[in-house]
This record gives sequence, structure tokens and C-alpha cells, in this order.
Amino acid sequence: MQANRHLILNSFTLKIIAMSAVLIDHVALLFINPTLTIYILMRIIGRIAFVLYAFFISEGVIHTKNTNKYLLRILYLYLIIQALIIGVLIYDPVIELRNIFATLGAGASLLIYFEKKEWKKVYYLLPFIIVSTINLLAYFTKDSWFIAFSGDNGFFGLALIIAFYVARKFSIYLLKKYPPSDNTAGEDAEKSAQHVYNVASCVSLLFVASIWYILSVYNSEIPHVALQSFSLISIPLLLLYNGKLGHNSRSWRIIYYSFYPVHVVMLALLFFIIKL
Repeated sequence: MQANRHLILNSFTLKIIAMSAVLIDHVALLFINPTLTIYILMRIIGRIAFVLYAFFISEGVIHTKNTNKYLLRILYLYLIIQALIIGVLIYDPVIELRNIFATLGAGASLLIYFEKKEWKKVYYLLPFIIVSTINLLAYFTKDSWFIAFSGDNGFFGLALIIAFYVARKFSIYLLKKYPPSDNTAGEDAEKSAQHVYNVASCVSLLFVASIWYILSVYNSEIPHVALQSFSLISIPLLLLYNGKLGHNSRSWRIIYYSFYPVHVVMLALLFFIIKL
């Protein structure tokens, strides 16, 4: 399969891209005039970030050796960001802020429930149920405090995390039902399987973005619909993913997990210094 030769992006590379995209998005959000073209371009680039974060939640749930530790890591990040959001709201209760780790954590807990297949452990469903409920309340009340706990990207984000997981499972089913030919073995077979998963992930992203757009046609109050449509620019990145970790040292993992709260704190401090 010719496309397999071009699977050149590993996990490390995609995470660097996600970190860069979220930084660009937040700089635009805090410091760029929304009427400027550069603001729109930077926010469009920012759509890449959540797609990749959602994608790696699905990857993480499937590949992690300790699901509880994985969830706890997300919980710690959620608490750090939520404390910052509450602090800002106390200062200015009108500002609308959302916590990306509420969405990522809720999605991860749901996927872990189905991945573990321990159906009696329904407590894994609680984060998803709680975040979904708060999202509904935030939508109908427009209250800034409900919004603060609703999770970044809301139902779009939750749907995307689920869609990537379904894509993975559907790919496994397809490969079992229609295995690669006998002359495709070893590394080539692995690349073929990865290509199938990449395509399925892109179809899932297209499906969720399309549904979100269709819903917006009938309800213009659905938030950020114009921007969410640009999530589709992530498709080439997903198609080029080779399923490899790449650089994965302990120091890199610390940098990756600490980047989000650290950059949020630094940008927030810079914003308030400029404002004062």
C-alpha cells in the first residue's frame, strides 16, 4: 500500500504540534484583536490542538498499563486548571472560561469503562455523566460558573473522543475480518493496520464535525461552530501518523503533561500585567 510509506509522524511529533497549536490559540484569545485576520488564522490553527489531545486520549486509554494512574494524572491537571479558573472568576465573574481536562477526563473515564469491560464498576461513568449534565446546564442557563465546570469543547469534544475510540475498535474488527494478504508481513502489515486506523479516525472526525455543523444550521446558539468546522485541517496529520512513540524520555513526559498548566499560568500573568 503506497500510502504506508508516508507514515512519517510519530506521537512525539504530533504532541509537539498539539502544544504549539494550543499556545497559538491562547495567545490569539488573550492578546489579539478579534477583528483582525491574524486572530481568525491563529484560532483556526488552534483547532488542531484539541483534535490531537482527543486522539491521544483514545490512544492512551488503549495502551496505558495502569488506567487508574492515567485517570489520576488527568485529574491532577484538571484540578490545577480549575483552581486557576475559579481564581479568575472571583476576580471577574463575567469571563467565560472552560477546562479542557474536564472534557478529556470525562471522555477517558467513559472509554476506560468500556475498555476494561468490568460492567459493575459504574463509577467510571460518573465523570462523563457529571460533565455532560453540567454542559447541558451551561447551555440552557449561560451561567459563567456552570460554563467554568462544563469542559472545553463541550459535547463536540466528548463526541470526538468517543469517535476516535470507535474508529480504533472498528479498525480492529475490519482487520480481523479482512486480514492483509499473505505477502504482507512484519512491518508492512503493521503499517497497513496503522493506515486503516488513520483513515477510520479521519472519517470519525469528519462525521463528528459534519454532525456539529448540521446541528448548528438548526440552532445558531451552539457555541464555536464556525471554528469547530476547521478541526478538519487536522486530517493530514492523522493520516501521517505511524503509531510509534518517538522520543519518550521521562523528562519529555514531564514537559508534555506540565506544558498546559504552565503555559496557561504564564499567559494569564502576562495578560493581567499588561491589563494593569
